[in-house]
Amino acid sequence: MTRKVGVTERPTVTKLTARYKQFCKQRRQLTELESQIQNHLDQHEAALIRQGQKALGVSISTPRKTKKTKSTLQMRRSRQKQIAHKSFSL
Repeated sequence: MTRKVGVTERPTVTKLTARYKQFCKQRRQLTELESQIQNHLDQHEAALIRQGQKALGVSISTPRKTKKTKSTLQMRRSRQKQIAHKSFSL
């Protein structure tokens, strides 16, 4: 501990520090779980689209994206990185 933290406040500061570390750890876990959920939803959506296209006899080829446009998944991941960066810089 530092000299600036008094003897009487040390247990409280130690407890608060431990709780904050636990909060940060759980927040990282939650962010990872959210990312996994979004990836599974994207996979499920793609499977449903393929299934519907097969049933209707529609071409299964996917249109090519231009270099200027980003896919939804790329945009979501870049937002997640920004959020994660902001949460760690607090």
